[in-house]
Amino acid sequence: MTKTPLPRVLAISNDLFFMPQVEAAAKAAGYRFEWLDAALTEDEFVARLAAVPTALVVLDLSTRLPWQQWLPAAKAQAATAGVAWLAFGPHTEAKLLAAARKAGAAKVVARSQFAQALPEMLAGIQA
Repeated sequence: MTKTPLPRVLAISNDLFFMPQVEAAAKAAGYRFEWLDAALTEDEFVARLAAVPTALVVLDLSTRLPWQQWLPAAKAQAATAGVAWLAFGPHTEAKLLAAARKAGAAKVVARSQFAQALPEMLAGIQA
């Protein structure tokens, strides 16, 4: 009998500072952790997202990666549309935060609120 892998939390960021925090919260909530810091095409990203059960995508809005293309592409595909996204960024970047909301992120918070929002989001997914 094949063991079903744990769902993952996929973090999209180039910021090494936040990744241990995301990984610890994901593992504490019973999820695997994966970090994506490589540029992919929209199709490659959606395929990668769909390939493994994903509980949550954590998106650092300050990343250099093309999340502005990835998020809408993922939301447009039936296999990945239901994956929750938690986006965070600088509170001074209101347009960036608004763009993530418009693109389909389930929750968008300022970087200062991220430490509280992550465990809350993970707990809400488990319920």
